[in-house]
Amino acid sequence: MGIIIRKDGRKYYIKERMDSIFAPQEWLLFYHQLKGEKQKLTFNCLINTGARISEISNVKIKDINFEKEQILLRITKGRFSKKNSMVSNFCDRKPRKIPISSSFCGYLKKYIRIKKLSSEDFIGLLSIPAANIAMKKALIKAKIKNYRDFSIHNIRKTLENWLMGIGVQDMKLLKHFGHNKNTAIKYYLFQQPLSKIEKDKISSVIGNLYKGDGNIDILYDKIYALENKLKLWVS
Repeated sequence: MGIIIRKDGRKYYIKERMDSIFAPQEWLLFYHQLKGEKQKLTFNCLINTGARISEISNVKIKDINFEKEQILLRITKGRFSKKNSMVSNFCDRKPRKIPISSSFCGYLKKYIRIKKLSSEDFIGLLSIPAANIAMKKALIKAKIKNYRDFSIHNIRKTLENWLMGIGVQDMKLLKHFGHNKNTAIKYYLFQQPLSKIEKDKISSVIGNLYKGDGNIDILYDKIYALENKLKLWVS
């Protein structure tokens, strides 16, 4: 672990690894160390959506479609070039809809009812600094190895790897997380084989996310098969 010491004496730690993701058991240990409903709400939202914290923090209650089990992310991340033009191969910054599990829908419904939130209210997550502090404390208490290699963004990477590990097709992942294939391979996907026990624990966290999509699954299967045929034809 590298350390940078500023002139004011503050220490900043440099990550040894950028690809750290939570094993399912590590996530459960971490989650049980969180304090209070707002911390648990924040990290439940992050692991169940895979959204950036800036994206999910800007979700209002009206953006949650409980009938279709979807959340609309209106504010999404983008990156600009020096000429202030969009770099489309990083992120298109368009609002995107992502599916959520039935269990997470139920969790949000209960929270909204208890808090008496209106359609124009935000969900009400921790601020980014507060979430970072809460995460660091919980990681230490949970005795997560190399805890300094974890940040809020690693939760997003964790969900993407979990979904890939349980068999979700790459086109769905790209659509869900809002990046292209090269970005996913370079910065997000570090998949290790998952055991049945690990898959069961993942299901206990993210429920039926991407299970039983029905017609959507059929459509993606056809697109995936066509994509493979084109690859063979080109090669």
